[in-house]
Amino acid sequence: VMENPTYVLSSDPVLQTRATRILLLDELDRREEARETLARALDLGVRTHAKARLALVGAAAAVLEFSSGHWDAASAEVAALDGFLPPDGTPPTAWLPWQAFGVAAVVAALRGQDEAADAFLARLPARPIPAEPAVRARAGFALSARALRADQAGRTEDAMDLLVSALDFTDFGQKQLWLPH
Repeated sequence: VMENPTYVLSSDPVLQTRATRILLLDELDRREEARETLARALDLGVRTHAKARLALVGAAAAVLEFSSGHWDAASAEVAALDGFLPPDGTPPTAWLPWQAFGVAAVVAALRGQDEAADAFLARLPARPIPAEPAVRARAGFALSARALRADQAGRTEDAMDLLVSALDFTDFGQKQLWLPH
């Protein structure tokens, strides 16, 4: 079991629940509770030595740090995930790279670090975003970064097309991208 991180992740409802709780508490602006849940989830991930578990928690931590305005910490969370993320498209964790690299790309794009933003986006498949609901629900950061980079490159129409495509996401729920504090 420990040799197959996808199996461990998919069979670990406790950790999945904690990662979801982190994101939901963040959405509700209950960040102190989110950080407490994050600490417990990290402890569980470290104690079990499972890469997939740590990647799941690290991706949630990156979102929490980003929405808290701690961009350096969000970038550090993504950097710590390198080598822990599953190969792209590996169910049930196909969404992890979209969320993690998307967060890092948004931070880099907002800071004007064009090469870094492009490098993070290059680690994701080209458009369109996969139809899998779990991926679409967490691809908002990547979509935002792509729109930012298009606008920064003077491709305003492309940027608008990307942002308008977000309206098609029935499960597009990352309010911190559209209504930041």
